[in-house]
Amino acid sequence: MLGFILSTSLVNLGIAITCPRRIYFFPSLVLEAVAFLLLPLLTYLSHTRTRRSSTTVLLFWLAYFPALLIWTRTAILDITHARNSAVLVLRWSIGGLGVVAFALECLGPEFRAEPDDKPRSNPESPLLTANIFSVWTFGWLTPLMRKGARQFVTEDDLPELVPADEAVNVGQKLQCNMKKQ
Repeated sequence: MLGFILSTSLVNLGIAITCPRRIYFFPSLVLEAVAFLLLPLLTYLSHTRTRRSSTTVLLFWLAYFPALLIWTRTAILDITHARNSAVLVLRWSIGGLGVVAFALECLGPEFRAEPDDKPRSNPESPLLTANIFSVWTFGWLTPLMRKGARQFVTEDDLPELVPADEAVNVGQKLQCNMKKQ
């Protein structure tokens, strides 16, 4: 779906380069709007199957919004587009759907893979469901830091390790790498 959206945007870019006085192709804008209408559904389906937000989609939206602002500035400055407000409304409705999809993707899926009735000594690692922005800014540590500011943090307060960081898995990786040498 993201490829389809990217391809329709590239068609618009190609038309903008070849015909600078006419920077839109209305049928591709309609196709782009239809594709963006399906994005919240695809985001929901992705979140029911995975445990974290899609990094690719989040970074796509960060590139899309500045491009939308540049396109709008160009369309407003162009006299021929000033008369055609339907294109601006359609493009900004697509942008609005993008904001909704970005917000849904940022919220991400935060559910437990194991049932709640299973006893746990420590809470699950928030790094399992952290999106790329939370990982970059260490935002996934915020609840633990808040608790540490109020009271002493004990071993029971620390989250479990990510499965890839557990001693068994790290030991197996070490053995494999030692055999390669």
